[in-house]
Amino acid sequence: MKGKLGDDSVRNIIMARYSMDKRLQVEREVKIPPATLFLGVGSDLTPNAGSKHYRRFYPKELELVPEVMTQPSPFDSYELKRGQSRGASKSWWSFEGAQKVDASGQASTEQVVGKFKGVVSVQTKEDKEKYQEYKSKLLQSLKKLLNTLSQKKI
Repeated sequence: MKGKLGDDSVRNIIMARYSMDKRLQVEREVKIPPATLFLGVGSDLTPNAGSKHYRRFYPKELELVPEVMTQPSPFDSYELKRGQSRGASKSWWSFEGAQKVDASGQASTEQVVGKFKGVVSVQTKEDKEKYQEYKSKLLQSLKKLLNTLSQKKI
């Protein structure tokens, strides 16, 4: 999304604004953002109380919105499951319909109930120390280069 600095079309949070309606002598909310892009949150008991605001709404997961994340998602995604995958007792309730079974034919009550997204990193203490040392040397090298460049500019 392209917009000018201060343009509400590029902001994620917009505070409610009020203006005096001269005819009725009451404060009214003005410049309400479009409901297709923003959700109203909170309410102001008095005008300009600062509680009501609008948050940008994204219909997709944020890592799938190119304006939010310009690079591919760094997150790993795993299904969260509940229930017993093997050896569950067979149900005798007739309204449950066909009982789920796993590949071996055993009854299963397992179901997907959510999703975990995150970045998981596993490393040894030695690997972490090596990385910290490498990063420190890299930063020193970059500082030296920047210093050299700044002295050439003078």
